[in-house]
Amino acid sequence: MHKQTIFLLLAFIIASATIFGCAGRGLNNKPVPQTKSFAVLALSRGTGVPKTAREVLNKVQTLLDNARENGADITISQYRIGLEGETKLCAEFLDLELGGRLLAEVQDLSRGVDLINVAVEPCSSAP
Repeated sequence: MHKQTIFLLLAFIIASATIFGCAGRGLNNKPVPQTKSFAVLALSRGTGVPKTAREVLNKVQTLLDNARENGADITISQYRIGLEGETKLCAEFLDLELGGRLLAEVQDLSRGVDLINVAVEPCSSAP
């Protein structure tokens, strides 16, 4: 074999090993989390749910709706859990990797937002 052919063959093998070796990993080579369900709670401290918390909840709803419209099998439930508009939005997934990816996006959306709580937990039909 020619040196160029051997070089190309080795480059292909190394590239393939790199690509397939990273399967199941996200950015920064971190493992992609997997989850069956998670909940997002918009809470209050006696004066209603803050605007920023409501905005995050709406963004999460849109994110989940878009995934479902693109063919993802997601069960979404949303209901009030308090007297001042406190709300729980819960999503269940058949595809655990998709659930993990969406969970990571939701955690990014909610990072630093007061009175938003993201929890990996099973969904229930009512509080």
